[in-house]
Amino acid sequence: MDFQNIMDVVLQKLRDGFKWLGKAALKGKRDPQPDLTFRQPYSMNPSGLYGSVFKDRRGHLLLKICLGAGLVLGMGCIYLSAQKAVQAVEKSREVPLCVRDLAVPIDRNLPVLTELYTWDDQDIIDKTVSENENVYVINSTKRGMEIMRCADTMTVEDMANCYAEGFSNQTLETICVILKNSWWITTNHGSHDNIKLKYSEFTSGSLNGAIEEAMEEQGFKGEGAGVLLSGVDNNGNTYKYGTIDYDGETLYWRVAACPVKDVYGFDSLPDEGCYVGITLDAKPFMDLPSEESES
Repeated sequence: MDFQNIMDVVLQKLRDGFKWLGKAALKGKRDPQPDLTFRQPYSMNPSGLYGSVFKDRRGHLLLKICLGAGLVLGMGCIYLSAQKAVQAVEKSREVPLCVRDLAVPIDRNLPVLTELYTWDDQDIIDKTVSENENVYVINSTKRGMEIMRCADTMTVEDMANCYAEGFSNQTLETICVILKNSWWITTNHGSHDNIKLKYSEFTSGSLNGAIEEAMEEQGFKGEGAGVLLSGVDNNGNTYKYGTIDYDGETLYWRVAACPVKDVYGFDSLPDEGCYVGITLDAKPFMDLPSEESES
């Protein structure tokens, strides 16, 4: 019997008891000899007060009902408090250690895209390799390249195997290691140049918080930078889009974020985890609302 059922029984007993008291009073049931000890000062005989008030059957019944209700309510409060404590402990045990470790702040040593934008791909690779221990060059061609800064505890060979097998086929522990301190840089040299940075973060607390943090780190909040557009795109990504003046040229940037569990498919990942993508382009790549649509 759970606490709710116990309380239902107690309330029913209380109702039955008061009904009995009411019926007894209506039927004229009175004590033939009133207890005169009730007139004595209470301090002279404390037990006399009990004897006078609860001497008859109705008094004893009322006392039992009150004591029983108080006992049940007290036990119920203790039970609920203990249950909440147990649930809190069980919940903490249900969250794997590798997931809890994601919330520990770290220095990801993220690159600043404006500093790399005019560099050749090989120069970007050399710089990344010189500043980080484990860098996996996924591909590098005339049309662009993709490199990955591996987590501190993973070798390049480990990351290459994970990449070939697919991240969705990895264990939760492996995914947490990858997400903890890994990031990707890609470049594209088609009709115009662009560079992208992708990573996961777990400390900002929200998608907008992750976007604001990324803008601050990339210099998109400083002098010569501005926001042109913000909202949610057709893929459900929250984003901000704007421009920045760099080395006499106007570049276009976009910072987008979505829940990291939506990308990797692990429900055990923290709800506040964000997958962040930053793009820096030489030409506009998002349509701004026209004046007619704004009006």
